[in-house]
Amino acid sequence: MALKCPFFTLECLLRALPPPDVSYWLIATPVTIAFIAIMAIGAWIGLTMATTPPPKPIEEITAENETETT
Repeated sequence: MALKCPFFTLECLLRALPPPDVSYWLIATPVTIAFIAIMAIGAWIGLTMATTPPPKPIEEITAENETETT
């Protein structure tokens, strides 16, 4: 089977394959929903990291522990 593309590209490969039996939207819809869900989870994690205050320095924690024990 001779391809009419001058170079071997993805487009040439896709043109050589038979047409799909499944509609485009049956695949695109769940993939889009999954992508949006992953991006939302990433945004939630980023927001949580951005709004959480930093922990106390270790020196401050050890000083508090020393004053409590004495």
